[in-house]
Amino acid sequence: LDVIVICRIVQADTFRRLSRVVAQIFEAVQQWRRSLTQQYGYFAHLSTSAFTLVEDQTLVRLGLANLLNLDSAIDIEAQAEDGLQAVALLAEHSFDIALLDMRMPNLDGLGVLQKMREKGDKTPVLIITTFEDCDVLVKALNLGARGYVLKNIELEELISAIKQVVAGERVLQ
Repeated sequence: LDVIVICRIVQADTFRRLSRVVAQIFEAVQQWRRSLTQQYGYFAHLSTSAFTLVEDQTLVRLGLANLLNLDSAIDIEAQAEDGLQAVALLAEHSFDIALLDMRMPNLDGLGVLQKMREKGDKTPVLIITTFEDCDVLVKALNLGARGYVLKNIELEELISAIKQVVAGERVLQ
């Protein structure tokens, strides 16, 4: 409720700058945590999964990234806003998991999965979508997706699904 009140009071431009600052703070904390882990072994006891988040809706992507980064076992190392960016990121970096939206511009989630498999990329994929489409679900699973969840999922359930997929399990909501 406080956030809603603040959003209404603060001008849109100021709010955009504030969200960029919050995102920079989250990134700084993640870099600090990685640095301490590399130098001194701090946080090494935490099993952290590095992953990429692919979502075309900016507010959904940033909000989801910030919420997921609050979990000590999750480290969002990259984000993409469409399928072509996702394919480029996946070609350049190695991730423990990719959280992938199905409906995106330029290349949809099934197209990303197809490209990944053609290149031999075995990165586990968890599909997150708003659509309950059995045909898409079957196609995604046939292309190697390990999980399929709807965007109305609770945060705790999503975090659990991510951890299950990283552990090699299948997750279907």
